[in-house]
Amino acid sequence: MFGYNLTMDILNYLSKLATGYHSRSLIISGINVKFKFYGKPVPFDPIAMLRELQFLSQSLGCLNLDMDKDYLDFAHYELDIDQHLPALVIASFQLDGLRYKVIRSVKRVENPRCSRYIFYCADQMMAVYQRTYDYGQSFDKLSAKFLRNFEATAPSNQRLIKVMSDGQWGLLEGMVNSQLWLIVAPNHMSDILQKIILAKNTSSAQKPIH
Repeated sequence: MFGYNLTMDILNYLSKLATGYHSRSLIISGINVKFKFYGKPVPFDPIAMLRELQFLSQSLGCLNLDMDKDYLDFAHYELDIDQHLPALVIASFQLDGLRYKVIRSVKRVENPRCSRYIFYCADQMMAVYQRTYDYGQSFDKLSAKFLRNFEATAPSNQRLIKVMSDGQWGLLEGMVNSQLWLIVAPNHMSDILQKIILAKNTSSAQKPIH
């Protein structure tokens, strides 16, 4: 048995060398999240990202805009969705039998650094999220371009904008870093946000075993 385990460990190690990634599992808010790292093993928290999205989109300080024009074209261009970026980290987890996956890529390594996250539900793209680590400096330029393109207005100090357009929605935020969301599958997003709330409540209700 010892020899079998040692052989399996060697095979797993050689497999990781061949595929170029390392794997690790973490329990995040009661959800088992599996990570594949293509490079430095630096995980991220997809559950916290989704919770933050829900909180920001429902915030009283959020400016809600309904657009007749297609928000998808604007966000698609800004997010460079068609640009292939190699995955640095892939996070995957299951909720109620559905498999979710989040791919993290680096869009720009020089200052300001910029990361892109693509969320999938059962291999269907659900959302794209871009975070620029610039303390919100590029938000003013992005929001001004957005408001100009859509002939909309907003207070000069507005740092959070939610956009509804043709069944899709998005979020521009610049309170900490410059962030842009595009939700391309609203039904899947609504479903997972509800599941995460339930998972959080279930996790909070569980008592530790002594």
